[in-house]
Amino acid sequence: MLGHGCSQGIGLAGGGHAGEDRAFVDNSSDHAGIPPGHRISRPVARTRPRRDHRRYGSWGPRSGLERSRGCPVEETTEITTTAVVVRPPRGPLGGLARWAATDCRPGSVVLSIGAGENWSGSLRPLLRREPYVVGVDPDAAIERNRSLAERHRTTLEEYASEAEGRFDLAIAIYVLEHVADPAAFTTACARVLKPGGTLFALTPNVEHYFGATTWALSRLGVADRLLEQLHGHDDGHHHHHEHFRTEYRLNSMRRLARHLGASGFREVEFRCFDDTARYAWYLPKGVGWFAPAWSRLAYAVGSPHLMGHLSFRAVR
Repeated sequence: MLGHGCSQGIGLAGGGHAGEDRAFVDNSSDHAGIPPGHRISRPVARTRPRRDHRRYGSWGPRSGLERSRGCPVEETTEITTTAVVVRPPRGPLGGLARWAATDCRPGSVVLSIGAGENWSGSLRPLLRREPYVVGVDPDAAIERNRSLAERHRTTLEEYASEAEGRFDLAIAIYVLEHVADPAAFTTACARVLKPGGTLFALTPNVEHYFGATTWALSRLGVADRLLEQLHGHDDGHHHHHEHFRTEYRLNSMRRLARHLGASGFREVEFRCFDDTARYAWYLPKGVGWFAPAWSRLAYAVGSPHLMGHLSFRAVR
């Protein structure tokens, strides 16, 4: 059984996404001089990656292939991967929903994984396409989600057994950092989707300083106490975080490509970005300069691995 909670956000321990527009603001001064975005296409390999990143025009990538080795599957699978570096959207939650909406037609059957109560309205761009939305979440908050046509208070893995091949599209917002069993989770995602169906997700990148620090502090059991010392109880960013244990076992492009490929997904496109405003808020006073400095460096280098957020579209 998966031990993840509802999609309540990022935080130091996967907290709530209240106040998205306040926290996720693209401060143009922090990103001055950054190109509007370019694609970086490369293999996602188990071996040491190449140091050079080949750059292409905005919509002209070449795809790489990863052969999944050492995965708990009976046969070797391949998945086509593309990594894209983009500017941070004003609201990453709504940004992912807008991206997902491009695959959504009126009447499409959509699964919201870790649906929670959707009190941030993050699915609003997707709902404008008039899909039939089903939510799944083991937390009681899902009972208060009025954007859903159906509510299932259970884990995705348990629900997948009764919903095989039902959905055209699935979306998971700040859920992957809570996944305890990556293979079981991605297998369940593939199981509920129709052939050709798509999975969209947004999660912190564990290879980024923010994700790595969050992982370490959570393991040490001091994340909550540290955040309280920095900002107190009522922080507006970290709501309900104590309910959901973070694992960070499915939060890098390499791990995602490996598990998605092993579960039967054929291709995955990553859109990676660095969100200065979000990370700076969690830094101690006196080192707030670090987040914009890192972001400028990350965009200058152009490596998707240096970006703090991973969003992706995977095709079954």
